[in-house]
Amino acid sequence: MSESPVEASPARRAIAPPTTTEARGLAGTALVLIGAMSGTAPLVLLGLVVLMLGAIHWAWARWGLRNVEYRRTLATDRAVFGDEIALTVSVRNGKRLPLAWLQAEDRVRPAIPIVERTPDAAAGGSPSLVNTWTLGPFERVVRHYHLRAVRRGVFEIGPTRLRVGDLFGTAASERVESRRDVFLVRPRIVPVRERRAQPRWDGDLQARHGLLENTSLFAGIREYRAGDPLRRVHWRASGRLGRTVTKRFDPARERDVMLAVDIGGTARRAISIGEEELLEALCVAGASLARSYVASGASFGIAAAGFTGSVRPFAYLAPAEAAGQLGRVLDVLARLSSVPSAAFETLLTTLARLLRPGTTIAVLSARNPVPFLPVLRRLVGLGFPILFIAFGPGAEDHAALARRAGVASRTATLDGPWRTADQLVVAG
Repeated sequence: MSESPVEASPARRAIAPPTTTEARGLAGTALVLIGAMSGTAPLVLLGLVVLMLGAIHWAWARWGLRNVEYRRTLATDRAVFGDEIALTVSVRNGKRLPLAWLQAEDRVRPAIPIVERTPDAAAGGSPSLVNTWTLGPFERVVRHYHLRAVRRGVFEIGPTRLRVGDLFGTAASERVESRRDVFLVRPRIVPVRERRAQPRWDGDLQARHGLLENTSLFAGIREYRAGDPLRRVHWRASGRLGRTVTKRFDPARERDVMLAVDIGGTARRAISIGEEELLEALCVAGASLARSYVASGASFGIAAAGFTGSVRPFAYLAPAEAAGQLGRVLDVLARLSSVPSAAFETLLTTLARLLRPGTTIAVLSARNPVPFLPVLRRLVGLGFPILFIAFGPGAEDHAALARRAGVASRTATLDGPWRTADQLVVAG
């Protein structure tokens, strides 16, 4: 008959090893007893010294981290590639007991260079920020650092492991503070230069002074959507219907642009260095195009078949021309993962259900468009103007393939590596 877990647990219970304080106490007591029984004074003295060391260690293990305040402050939660983010670290010993050795280790994920520290060449930065102090009673120390934003992404600092040692530098106690600070590094933005006198994005001449609206082209009303400007709200209709509605104008005068970024050809689960560089360059191109939409007065949004840390299966931001839309687009690009969440064709099909007809879908891709050309032609038939923007190696050939299929195409090229390029050249 097998024994029950309740009966077996006492016999199988592991014996915890003694702590440093307990070991020193046992060793000191044994030395004192042996020395007293044998009449050996040096042995008794040695035992007393060991007991004293154990008492000192016990005091710092018990009270060392009590009333220790550790604070970490970031100057901002958003930065752009190339910025330096100020980081302030402060610690205070709020008791009479001095601290001979106090260490704080902040975990940094992913690794990012710290200006005041020598970066780890293999990791591209330090995986943790380690500080060590000697603090007197009620002493406060503040240190200032700068994080160098050398790559796009979401960065996290924390948790923090605090460790304290006794007067002899032996680790006595530690605790973990779970607080985390998260900040975004947005992709780099460069000016967009057109290689033709009259730039065209969606088949119509680009307006010089933003969108042109004419009340004679009023086409009806629609439900209010977040990001719609107040000047388009139809106040009389809203009061009559009991809900907020906005004016709808002829699509020829109202230009909405959805930038669909294709990361399917730039990243895989086992991403190589070359693919990662191409993905970063693609994000620079996307961010630069988004800023050009702001200058042209277009209502724009962004979509990608990638993970962004949200519950959505896709990265998606609806077109809008409200203040701050560019910043929201840059945040999406900052969070965009290097692993596709679905096929790009699936994303394009989904956009047909999310966008209203007449919205221009600008497809930014660094791969051969043949797999998704049928979807693009189908979108054109549904009333969505399509512009294929070929990027990266083979851009000219890819644009030519799309043109032969009847899809308007252009090429976009950075005039150098994405870290140092001065402009994005759009041609075609």
